[in-house]
Amino acid sequence: MPQLAALAVPLAVGGTALQAAGGIQSMNTADSTAKYNADALQRQAQAARVAGSYNASRIIDRAQATEGTQKAIQAANGVDPGSGSPVDVRAKSYDDAFQDALATLYGARQSATAANQQAKVIQAMRPANKLGAMLGIGGTLLQGGTNAALISRGYGTLLQGGTNAARLSRGGGG
Repeated sequence: MPQLAALAVPLAVGGTALQAAGGIQSMNTADSTAKYNADALQRQAQAARVAGSYNASRIIDRAQATEGTQKAIQAANGVDPGSGSPVDVRAKSYDDAFQDALATLYGARQSATAANQQAKVIQAMRPANKLGAMLGIGGTLLQGGTNAALISRGYGTLLQGGTNAARLSRGGGG
């Protein structure tokens, strides 16, 4: 049994060191993941803006092509495409397409804004998350150091609970 007791302090210190190292690795992984997610959201926002501009442009292009087709059909049917209700019909079609293009741009802008806001939240949380992890690692190191000190003096560990407190208050050892 004395040989096992001699190993208790080095094992407690080694276990604490491993827990702290694992905490550091977890903290770094979580921070890297948060940074990646924030960057991905920024790219998503940019893609939404580009897609919105492209789609709005395509709507206008189709409207212009449709207007030309309508004008040709009207002229082929003997209707004066330059005056009266044929102009009103084409104007209404083009106005509808323009409204669709604006709605597309607005939707893209809203998507981009939402992605940017999510990215900002993630970026803002990174320092607090790292601090929380560092405090947890510090607590692990303090608890491990305390356990090593208690073991070396024959009191057991903090995990053994109230019996240690009672022995310590009476000034007694192991």
